[in-house]
Amino acid sequence: MLSLWAVCLLLSACADPPADRYEEALEAAEKAEDLEDYLLFFSSASAEMLRGTHKVATSKSKDLAYLEDVRKILPAGEVQEVEERGNLALLKVEGHSESPIRMIREKGEWVIDAYSLNSFWKPLRAEAEE
Repeated sequence: MLSLWAVCLLLSACADPPADRYEEALEAAEKAEDLEDYLLFFSSASAEMLRGTHKVATSKSKDLAYLEDVRKILPAGEVQEVEERGNLALLKVEGHSESPIRMIREKGEWVIDAYSLNSFWKPLRAEAEE
């Protein structure tokens, strides 16, 4: 009988690599009809934050909305480099010279940390500079 540790190791070994998951997230951003299908590619904390951001952006009172579409926060481009550090992966994306995209391993899957995306915070920074 396999130990719990061995099962976890096997499951993580079968998970898609970070670059593949990122490319799948880009595809889901374009094609997924349901927002939840797109949010599966984000950490649970990031998905919760993006749900709230989406709710504000699509509400009748858009006074607090600063991001029109949460599906447009991922830099498009081919993943050129992946540096894995245990449960953290740093991705460099073609045409995106800013800080790397951070992904973490959560429940055996690589997911995107939206908190680390410059494109998520850019509208807020622009507002603060005005």
